[in-house]
Amino acid sequence: MGAIDNIRKIRIEKALAVKKAGLNPFPETTKRNCSLAEANEQFESLAAGEKEVVVAGRIKALRPRGGLAVADINDGTGCLRAIFDKAGLGPKGFEFFIDNFDTGDIVEIRGVLLKDGQEKRTIRAADFKMLAKSFRPLPEKCLADAEACYSKVNKDTKRELELSNVVGEIKNFLEKEGFLEADLYSKRFLAGGSQKIFEIKKFPRDERADKKDDPEFTTLEFYWAYADYRQAMKLAEKMISSIANKLFKGEKIIYQGKGIDFKTPWQRIEYADLLEKYTGIKYEDINEAGLARKAKEARIDIPKGANKSEIANEIYKKFCLPKLAYPTLVLHYPLGSQFLAKQLESDSQKLADFHFVAQGAEIASAFSALNDPIERGARLKERRSFKGEPKNDRRPDKEFVEILEQGMPPAASLILNIDKLALSLPGLASSRKEILSPVVKPRERGRSGLRRTKSAGRRNTTVKAKPSISSKKLKRKTGKTIKVK
Repeated sequence: MGAIDNIRKIRIEKALAVKKAGLNPFPETTKRNCSLAEANEQFESLAAGEKEVVVAGRIKALRPRGGLAVADINDGTGCLRAIFDKAGLGPKGFEFFIDNFDTGDIVEIRGVLLKDGQEKRTIRAADFKMLAKSFRPLPEKCLADAEACYSKVNKDTKRELELSNVVGEIKNFLEKEGFLEADLYSKRFLAGGSQKIFEIKKFPRDERADKKDDPEFTTLEFYWAYADYRQAMKLAEKMISSIANKLFKGEKIIYQGKGIDFKTPWQRIEYADLLEKYTGIKYEDINEAGLARKAKEARIDIPKGANKSEIANEIYKKFCLPKLAYPTLVLHYPLGSQFLAKQLESDSQKLADFHFVAQGAEIASAFSALNDPIERGARLKERRSFKGEPKNDRRPDKEFVEILEQGMPPAASLILNIDKLALSLPGLASSRKEILSPVVKPRERGRSGLRRTKSAGRRNTTVKAKPSISSKKLKRKTGKTIKVK
């Protein structure tokens, strides 16, 4: 067994010890009320008033010294020294910390700010909580600075996005909220210490689409460290309402003769309540076989290997989704319907998530992101086994799994279909005619530099091939021109 494998084994055992003590090493939420940047900015007033704060961050260094331990904490916005001692935590609390915490772990600390004997700004822990157990040691050169990380990734980033008004408004909104745009690997930025990361990506869609499907998707994905799905829900409401107001000079939009009001707060309804309301099915009282019979009676095709939650979702899509014309937040889907969402701590059969629905379409989903690598592995294994997938199929990104094992802070994740959002705002009935520059399927490329394509309504259309992105330059807001190789 190599050194890394041995460290990983020991740390997994520590995570299990935390669970055995009745605690979750990857909890759904944090009570952090102050970033480390804010703690430093307001240090003098907070320390003078002896006011308790709750901070959180990654342990960058840990130095046990007899009856106390000194740690350097970093949350991506700043650094702070933390003292854990027997006097403040009690002998059992202190022993629990020493036995189970390591460098790389992400910890929540409640305590009072003060200056230690070396006049260094410090928080003395009155209580603590593990937010994420690090299974792997951090790299020696871990990129903690968001700008440095951004520049590093940009050196070999190749992208070309057509920005619509909606995309532009989303970017402006998120940047004002303190989010940093990342071209690739947003989860890795999060593990590296960045607090708020977003990326916008464009994907071609299968040509076999009906009227309701987009010919291509443009998606927004963001990660927000030390937040949960509840905070993401409030931010999503604020963002979409703001976009509707700016683009259409008001939050109320006329669609098919009816006014659709995007003014917040939107209506909220539990997934299980919605299912019961429109189908009479009580999800918690019916088993998988019973749901399958209900689906068959309704002539709903169920994908091979579908589990209980997936069968329920097919029924939901047919009977419930079309009823939701007005902006609605559907809360707490059943366990098994979202692979990367944490379970609710208050009800382990429900997920800590929500879906945003308007005009009978799911436009966005958000959740408290699963950061427990063991649970993630177990879900992946169960999913493959249940669906009969080959073991080498849909393999997770090995590098990301390793980053997850180094410890990732609790975070909220949101995925938004920008094209569906754009269509929901002006009330367009068909995307195929309205979205500009649809992706076309390449057929062949000749020496002339022309590409033959085949798209809906045109059997043989010849278009000019686009120049390589390598010959273009991208400009960042700083005004600097970056050569993309």
